[in-house]
Amino acid sequence: MKAKTAIIGGGLMGTTIAWHQAQRTDGLRETVVVCEKGEIGGGSSRRAAAVLSQVHQDLGLSGMARDSLKFYAGFEGRCGRSIGFQPCGVLTLPADAEAAERERLAAHKAELEAIGIRVDLLDAQELRELVPGISVVDGTMALYEPDGGFLDPARAMPAISALARDQGAVLRTGCEVDEILFEDGRVVGLLTSQGRVDTNQVVVAAGPWTASLLAAAGVDLPVQLMRTHQQNVARPLTSAETEAPDEELADLSQTWIRGFGEQHVGREVLERDLEERFADENEEQARHPVIVDREHGILVRCEPAQERTRVLDIGARHSEVVEEPDASSDEASQEFGAWARTALESRLPRYAGRESYGAEISWEDHTPDGLPIVGEVDGAEGLWVVAGFGQRGYEFAPSIGEGMAQALTGKPISAFDPELLSPARYHVRRRADATSGGRSS
Repeated sequence: MKAKTAIIGGGLMGTTIAWHQAQRTDGLRETVVVCEKGEIGGGSSRRAAAVLSQVHQDLGLSGMARDSLKFYAGFEGRCGRSIGFQPCGVLTLPADAEAAERERLAAHKAELEAIGIRVDLLDAQELRELVPGISVVDGTMALYEPDGGFLDPARAMPAISALARDQGAVLRTGCEVDEILFEDGRVVGLLTSQGRVDTNQVVVAAGPWTASLLAAAGVDLPVQLMRTHQQNVARPLTSAETEAPDEELADLSQTWIRGFGEQHVGREVLERDLEERFADENEEQARHPVIVDREHGILVRCEPAQERTRVLDIGARHSEVVEEPDASSDEASQEFGAWARTALESRLPRYAGRESYGAEISWEDHTPDGLPIVGEVDGAEGLWVVAGFGQRGYEFAPSIGEGMAQALTGKPISAFDPELLSPARYHVRRRADATSGGRSS
């Protein structure tokens, strides 16, 4: 087949770029095709925490996250599809409570506010009021984003991919890329397990597989692939649940309610009003803000739909550098699980004794300077790379999708700073002796 643009990778970045690009092209004459070797959103995108925070050391990234957050907040109203967006707030706790750190946070707050981001600087007492039971020492200061929150990847990925299809993009699953084809230093197509795709624009957005795929095409990408861990714990009890005396529960379990017939119902029915009982379970509110705890090296995010909380390793204390994702090793170690629970309970003692819902792993690609790599590869006209987002792909995807569509259609890029993210900062280029490009696995 012929395509205006071929995108390798059907995860969050690939489908978002496809959606934005398809809006600017004729679906019949200028097809946008996505080649995904597995299922759409079946890789790292579905394992992501999908946290939406605007607190970044680089203000360019903060601006992108700000724009993306606005996009997600209005998604359902514009598109009619739910992505499980919850603006529960994001709380970023510093590594220490020293005076120098407090001064740095105050300065960063002013910088964020100057670009239109609403953020509060909370002291220890305010933190205890915001998150009842949180353990912080006096003198602690932290940044709180009341507009931040998270998405549900299980709902966001189908919604975004459906919009891409609605705009005319072709999403091919089970389509493994065997080779990126070049002639005279420019892209001319792909060889895939489903046949050849003729195109002069290829975007490699294959997540943890991006670096190895580009290496086979003669392009060395300075990203480090990390195998990271996640621990799932039963959600914390509400104050009503923790304070309810046992004797009251026994009485409620034998209560008859008119309208339910000749039957007795448990207390769980009485504790919910009609709206709550008949609402989608995904709409239940998170029981505390997302917590980015730099002291303990964890990120804590409620998952109301699964009635659990996810704990991620953000400090690389238990992450390992790997060559490529290992599908045969899909469970985190018991050592990590014990460490994660200790860190979680140290910060939020209300989780003590809560049931473990198991652990799992994911893969992240990181760059040396912490900034993604987005742009055209020098020496390979028509070959574009989108990589290096670590844990924060959902924060940037809308801005990346918009900006990439601008670039691919020859327009000036306004959705992000192309110089900031350019591959040229690492002198990324295709080797002169390279002859062909290889596999997507």
